[in-house]
Order: sequence, then C-alpha cells, then structure tokens
Amino acid sequence: METQSNETDFYEEINFHPSLDIKDDILVLGFRVKPEANKDGSELFVIVTAASAYTINGNSYTVKDKTYYIDTKKRVLAKLAHRWSRKELDAFLKTFLTGKKESTSLETFESLKSLLKQHIDINEADAILMCTWAIGTYFFPLFSAYPYLHIKAPKGSGKTQCLSFLNQVCFNATKARASLPALRDTVDSLRGTYLMDQADVLNRPFYMEDLLDILTDSYKRGGGNVRKMVTDKGKNWNLEEFQAYSPKAFASIKELPEDLRDRCVIISLVRSRKNFKSLDEESPIWKETRGALYRLLIGHYMFAVGTHVMKKIEYERQTNPAFFARKLELWMLFDVMFSVLGVSEDDQRIA
Repeated sequence: METQSNETDFYEEINFHPSLDIKDDILVLGFRVKPEANKDGSELFVIVTAASAYTINGNSYTVKDKTYYIDTKKRVLAKLAHRWSRKELDAFLKTFLTGKKESTSLETFESLKSLLKQHIDINEADAILMCTWAIGTYFFPLFSAYPYLHIKAPKGSGKTQCLSFLNQVCFNATKARASLPALRDTVDSLRGTYLMDQADVLNRPFYMEDLLDILTDSYKRGGGNVRKMVTDKGKNWNLEEFQAYSPKAFASIKELPEDLRDRCVIISLVRSRKNFKSLDEESPIWKETRGALYRLLIGHYMFAVGTHVMKKIEYERQTNPAFFARKLELWMLFDVMFSVLGVSEDDQRIA
C-alpha cells in the first residue's frame, strides 16, 4: 500500500495547492474575494498551524523560520462569498485559538445526516457512509487514495437529488458532464469534488476511453494526471501537467465499468413512496452547512493528521488476507473520519 510521509526536509521547497492542501502539519485554504474588500488582491488564503490561524494575501508565508509557497499558477479559486462568508471566517479565526467551540464534530455529522434524510429516502448505513464521505472531501489531501461514490438506482429514485445534495455540501463540488476540460477545471483549479450524473455513458464502447482511463487511475494521488500544451504570455508553448486526483461521485442506472467499479463505494437507492423536500439550492441552509464543515476542517485537521499516521501504522501490520491492499486504501478514509467525527462503534458496525 502506498503511503506518503508528512515529514519533509527543512531545506526542501514545499509548494501548497492554493485551494486546499495539508502538508507539514499546515493547512492552507484558498478563496477568491472582491478586490475592493481585499486591497492587496483578489486571493485570500487561510493558514492554520498547531499554534496559529490567520489569513494572508500573498503566495508565501513563514512558519518556524521556514518559508512555504502557494503554487497559484493560473488557477481560479472558489469565491468565498459563494461558499462561506468573509464575516463568519474572520469571526471564527478570532475565537479559534481560544478553544471555544460552537459544536462538536459529532453534532456536525449528525446535523448533516439529518439534512440528507430530509431530502432523500436512504437507509441508515448508506447515510452514514455518504455523510462521512462528503465531510472527508474537506480532508482529502491527507489520503493517498480516495474512494469514489457510486449512486446506483433506477429512474425516479432520487439519483439527481442525491448528487444535488453532494453538490451543495462537498468541498468545491461541481456537477459536470463527462469531459476532460470539466474534470481538469474542477480538480486542478478547485481541488473540487467531481460529480457526474448519467454516468451510464461510460459503458458505451469506445466512448471517451481517455477520460475513463483518467477516472480509473485518479482515485490515487498522482494518478491520471493530464498533460496539455499551453501558451504563456509570450505565446510560447509549454507542456503543463494538471492534477486529476480528487473525490468523485457517479450516478447511474447500470453498473459502472469494472475497473471503475472496483474503486467505488456503492449507494443503492430505491423508488420511494414518501414525499421529500425538493432541494432548494438558494436556501441559506447550504451556506450554513458548508460554514460548519469549514470550521470542522480548521478545528480538527491536526487530529485527522495524527489519526491518519496511526492508522497507516496499523494497516501496515494488517495480516488479514480478507483485506487486499486496495480495500485498505479505500477504507482508510472512513476509518480516519469515523475517529475525527466521533462516530460510535455501533454506527460503524452498521456502515
């Protein structure tokens, strides 16, 4: 099983992704803001360490006499006003280091699960898995592999509603068609959660084989990266590599192609006779929910880092032949996040 050390040489130059990254026990979270609200530019970065939390406008910062760099390239970040709130972000950072907590991680998890069940007819086990997966999208740079979510269900069972829910709560999520440009823009710029409806098209013979190959490989860090010729300001052509690794979810009626299916956690829905709320994308509940998830990330990423290290050690000692290397890779997310969220052992057994 592939692992990645969180330790780096002091003299090694470390570049952080501008949208979301966790390295050297440091969290970087980036947003786009209105220039008039940010005199130094249109990008705002949240820097969180074990001892501090603050915002910067430039693309470098120093922690313990070591300088770190944010590799912005030409990436366009998510608008803070669309995802959260500058006022709430500033207020949270002021009280963060005091240890004051508005809610526990378990309360945030249970609140998200309750919200999910208001919109979708889903059993308890799948609700636990889906909400854990969704919260994990805020922590995904920690993991060397991230399982895909496959919402498999007949027509009229709520697949699209389910993707719409994920689109509102997952990290920088985008619902997009099956295309390389959409994948590149969502993943490389935003480190976003890539959501594909009507994923049955991936079963068509000879249909977008290049995309399918990238999707199959990009459940792992560094897998499926896209190389493309681009021009600089001098109109010179250069070869650039775009990242493809990110959380991804698919909705389909039929099974996905076998190689892709092996990387998925399957959520099965059935037609329901119950009446559920239509998902109002303009409701303030979604921004409130994302705010709670951002606060959870900032407040618990260090615990997640430590838990991940311990789980890797446990997994490396795993001798149970029932668990293959890929199964361990894909289950790591849930194992770590269950601990971060304080999910009870009874609920873990249900999932």
